[in-house]
Amino acid sequence: MLVGGCAVILHGYFRTTNDIDLLVDPSPNNVMKIREALYEIFKEGEVWEIKDEDLLKYTVLRYAPRKIDTTIDLMARIGSVDIEKALEDVEWIDVDKTRIPLCGLTTLIETKKGVRPKDKDDLLFLRGKKEYAEEKDKK
Repeated sequence: MLVGGCAVILHGYFRTTNDIDLLVDPSPNNVMKIREALYEIFKEGEVWEIKDEDLLKYTVLRYAPRKIDTTIDLMARIGSVDIEKALEDVEWIDVDKTRIPLCGLTTLIETKKGVRPKDKDDLLFLRGKKEYAEEKDKK
């Protein structure tokens, strides 16, 4: 599921980011699918070094493909949010004829309660968007 800065951008906030954050299921079967997908896209053997337990062992598993100037951050949880909780609030978007799970507004707000200045800016935007949407729904 797409989270982090890319998700904030897709929710309408204009800002930059240098990574793609993904909240993923850390099960061994899914880790295998992640390795296979990364290999299919980037054709880099380093993806096979990702171990089944790495997503549970590390807060962030960062993959930096040589072919692009962007890192891919894989996370099994962000604070109290794991994939199961995030799927309760998922929004599906279409990008180049591919359906992508996007972290929903309420859950994205929950994941952005950090201390970094950019998280605080994101949170201000997301809370404002949510408040606007709730007011609009009342009318």
